[in-house]
Amino acid sequence: MADSSTMTGADVVAALLVERGVEIIFCITGAGNLALVDAIGRNTKIKFVFSHHEQAAVMEAQGYSRVSGKVGVALVTTGGGTI
Repeated sequence: MADSSTMTGADVVAALLVERGVEIIFCITGAGNLALVDAIGRNTKIKFVFSHHEQAAVMEAQGYSRVSGKVGVALVTTGGGTI
């Protein structure tokens, strides 16, 4: 993790996800979440699964949580698919 004096908000969120035991994030990348995707991507403890639609990412995270008993996380960007 970055030195706390140079951490961004995205770095803080990424660190909290690791602290909470998140191992996989189902993701749609875009301009609205690039800083967070970058911060998470610099951490080797979390893996990304890239989805084709925002709704699919959320359903994948829910299914993962139900099957594994772990926290399911979906990270999507801004746009029409999020409505």
